[in-house]
Amino acid sequence: MFDQLSDDVVRRIFHYLSVRERARFSSVNKRLIALFSTWDDVFYCSARLGGVSLAGEDFVVEIEKPLRPDSTVKTHNRYLSFRIFRIAAQTIGLKSV
Repeated sequence: MFDQLSDDVVRRIFHYLSVRERARFSSVNKRLIALFSTWDDVFYCSARLGGVSLAGEDFVVEIEKPLRPDSTVKTHNRYLSFRIFRIAAQTIGLKSV
């Protein structure tokens, strides 16, 4: 369904979702991965060997490179597990690890 919408419409929809929700959508839809870099509320992105950090005015999301197959995402002291490190790394131009 998202494939039929223009990028501007999808960006507008994403504006109402939290960063965690956008990351989940992006992990299942390759077209949405391309929109990862257009999130207006993400002001800081840091990539390092151990993971990726995203930050905005009122949130911080740390995506750590896992020792096991799935990665751990820390959001305000809450732990969520899903595979996103590779997606975030590819989105910001890192080679797959």
